[in-house]
Amino acid sequence: MSYKWLKCCTAGYLLFATCAAPLHAAYYSDVAVEYLNVKADGKKLHPWNGRIKLGMPLSRELAVEAHYASAIQDDEINGLKLEVSENMAAYARYQSPDSFSGMVMYLIAGYAWTTIETSGAYAIPEQDFESFSWGIGLEERAQTARNMSYSFQYTRYYDNDGLTLEGLSLGLRYDF
Repeated sequence: MSYKWLKCCTAGYLLFATCAAPLHAAYYSDVAVEYLNVKADGKKLHPWNGRIKLGMPLSRELAVEAHYASAIQDDEINGLKLEVSENMAAYARYQSPDSFSGMVMYLIAGYAWTTIETSGAYAIPEQDFESFSWGIGLEERAQTARNMSYSFQYTRYYDNDGLTLEGLSLGLRYDF
């Protein structure tokens, strides 16, 4: 087990254990497909990731979330293949109250750990990037299923050292 996994697992366990003890809150999960935009040295690459999100509301407007994403498809430009092989993050979430229409807008802020792998011409070894991360999203309640919502989210994972990593995701949320 790598040091990064140990950090993430420990932080996630402490976060959920601390928050879950005094509350009778429900949990939620979200499964999504994420289109990534990686900008480095004037080049843009667009790999795809699959993401799962687990969260727990602390109140009607506040929640904590943990995200994990893994590569579905890499992208190639001029013989260089790029894959965002792993992405883990922990966020605090602030959302608008659930309106009559069932649409909720939310903001997330936290910390993300990302592993990027390259192969082919000009390849560099696997690299890890970690940074403050933020995002904005919309969720709309499904009309047919009471506990389900459709989600759309923009996330800025990393923006430093000439590298920008951001994602757009479309997913399905289920409230337990």
